[in-house]
Amino acid sequence: AKWTPISYTVKFNANGGSGTMANLAMTYGTAKTLTANAFTRTGYTFLGYYAAKTGGVLIIESDGDIATATGFGSRDVTLYARWQANQYSLSFDGGGEIASKTVTFGAAVGALPSVAPPPGALFKSWAIDGLSISATTIWTWPEDKTATVLWEHAFGDVVDYFGLGSATLI
Repeated sequence: AKWTPISYTVKFNANGGSGTMANLAMTYGTAKTLTANAFTRTGYTFLGYYAAKTGGVLIIESDGDIATATGFGSRDVTLYARWQANQYSLSFDGGGEIASKTVTFGAAVGALPSVAPPPGALFKSWAIDGLSISATTIWTWPEDKTATVLWEHAFGDVVDYFGLGSATLI
């Protein structure tokens, strides 16, 4: 009897990331080294490939060997990239009870520090790159940032009192 090796295909799914990866032709019982992960996702770190979009166990880390021990058998399989949201530092320029905090990409910023206003001013908001933020603002900056405090006086202008905030007028 002549036996023919069983072939199958490993497909890759970016699972929220972007980019493409070529399918990997496999022969049952033969290990292959996976090419480096080509998927990217802004604000996230690649953790490895899983056999399910969510949950499950790690099948392979990037650049690892795919072998029959992974349990694919003789059937085609799709491996899903798994991502972990990165954490960044949010610093506060303008006083307050905290100087900085850790924020997670794609998640709400959370509690922001209270600031005692200078005489004749009212607290308007914290701002990053000119955009007002609040505790419910979703962190979409893939880098550390500094928030400045914006003060408002009776005329509605945003002013900079002794370097404690923004000099932008609205």
